[in-house]
Amino acid sequence: MAKNRKTPDMNLPMWFDGQNINEALFCEEFLQERRIIFANGAFFTPDGRVTDDLPLRGEIYEKLKFCAVNNIPRKITNILEVLKLEAQEPDFPPEQDRIHVANGTLMLNGTFTEGKPAIVLDAEKTTPYEFYQYWRNVSDQDVIKCLKLLTFVPIEQIEEMERTLEGQQLNQAKELLAYSLTELVHGKEAADQAQDAAKAIFTSGSSSENMPTTAIPAADLQDGGIGILTLMVKAGLCASNGEARRLVQQGGVSVNNEKITDPKAIITLDGETIIKKGKKVFHKVVVE
Repeated sequence: MAKNRKTPDMNLPMWFDGQNINEALFCEEFLQERRIIFANGAFFTPDGRVTDDLPLRGEIYEKLKFCAVNNIPRKITNILEVLKLEAQEPDFPPEQDRIHVANGTLMLNGTFTEGKPAIVLDAEKTTPYEFYQYWRNVSDQDVIKCLKLLTFVPIEQIEEMERTLEGQQLNQAKELLAYSLTELVHGKEAADQAQDAAKAIFTSGSSSENMPTTAIPAADLQDGGIGILTLMVKAGLCASNGEARRLVQQGGVSVNNEKITDPKAIITLDGETIIKKGKKVFHKVVVE
């Protein structure tokens, strides 16, 4: 696609530094743009089970072909393996005829229904900040549809946004969607707090109020520290040590604004510890 044909003189995507492709960050961005899951040993899209991965490889190639790197076919194979980890949803156990996953419900007959069952209306289970962030990160192609179907924003305002939906206008539309739905479900005060927290985090990375939080028992620490891989799993940011190791090695993890690249790193937990996964996921860890 023309929009992916970038030269070294232009802004490169976060997953490419001009020489190397960060597979974990590539997959994170890819999944924000593409509705796809990995379950039962196969990829699924809203159209059903992917029986031939050639079209998927083609989509990945379109995003990679501007990169002047060797052996792109092998890179695509590696990315598909990482994509299996990123797209897998082990936290949603199967029912008799379905599996609930992050962006929908997979029926065991191979059909897939969009919609995130993990989002619930109980603030004790899904915080207003998490609720806000889910809708703030909705795919570009879905934002107008969601505004029309799920909010009370005047249709004239939505149609005006639709005519100029690109760049900053796209971000504003997503913020409007996230705020409107959070206000509708959790109230204006919670929506204001979630929006303020999100803006503060993504402009300075310093505000931790209303940020998703994990409390680590002091008994789990050794001399006040914990391994970065164990920390990522306990915080729910990775499903396994293997996934966490790959993410760390590829530079996709920062702790208190310091990038962590050693999978054997020991993180000292003192007060609040802020973990950043990729470029959009922030998580607070405290000791109890």
